[in-house]
Amino acid sequence: MSDERDHVREQVAALISERAQEAALTLSKSVRPLIVPTDSGEPDQFASCVLFSAGAQDFLLTAAHALDYAASKVLYVGGTADMVEVIGERFQTVPESGRRADDRCDLAFVALDSGVKTQLQDCIFLGPSDLNLDERPLSVAPRRSFYLVVGYPVSRSRVHRNKGTLSSGQFTLTTVPSSSDVYKRLDLSEDTHLAVEFHRQQSRNTLGHTTAPKPIGASGGGIWRFDSLVGPADTRDTLVAISIEWHRKRDKVIIGSRMPLVIEAIRHKYPNLSEALPTPRRLQVNIKDRQDP
Repeated sequence: MSDERDHVREQVAALISERAQEAALTLSKSVRPLIVPTDSGEPDQFASCVLFSAGAQDFLLTAAHALDYAASKVLYVGGTADMVEVIGERFQTVPESGRRADDRCDLAFVALDSGVKTQLQDCIFLGPSDLNLDERPLSVAPRRSFYLVVGYPVSRSRVHRNKGTLSSGQFTLTTVPSSSDVYKRLDLSEDTHLAVEFHRQQSRNTLGHTTAPKPIGASGGGIWRFDSLVGPADTRDTLVAISIEWHRKRDKVIIGSRMPLVIEAIRHKYPNLSEALPTPRRLQVNIKDRQDP
């Protein structure tokens, strides 16, 4: 009997992995790698981003620590064929202490110049209807929520020195929400953050058990509510958070900052887009500009 149960579990795990890969193929056109040149001129893929549009303005959403890394460098986003220079005004969260380690939001966005999207012809910019600003996890079976984390880990990037190009392999994780105890231990609010489980050495793919890559470089990628996994064929998956942290010791989780935080920051800087942006119903976000000394 136990052998039969194990066989069923393996079949279910393989089916989940297959569905996740199918979904990720579509999402990969909206989640792209971020790249800077090294001192020697080689491409260095270091983080991920999500492409988003509201009204006539296009944005690149990512983690604030990613823009810190690229602060004094030319920044590129990996298109489906070529690298495209990221040109536009940059904004990022800053804690009162000024120390990035104290920044619990760790969010950033770039308001892209119009020519950038033109060069990213094969990529897909998400719209307001692709977001879910009021999502909350269901933690108890059979109505447990599933999530899909998509990004580009550094370990899966390869530099082709003879061509001066770089290829980036995608990281896709199907997972479930963490318990409320995790939020308490990490001093996070379930209103502003999402914690999902990531047991790297207990992962599975379509072939069975595997060790997943370290998600270093996947920061700035997206976390979707993966409702299409168990819903009808026409069920849409919605973006609920931007991934910002990986905890690997006691709490084996990936942390995301929820979408209301970055959407309200965009609204604050671009009030002319207010009608084009969705409004969170469950969370009020107060944004203030940093006063530089």
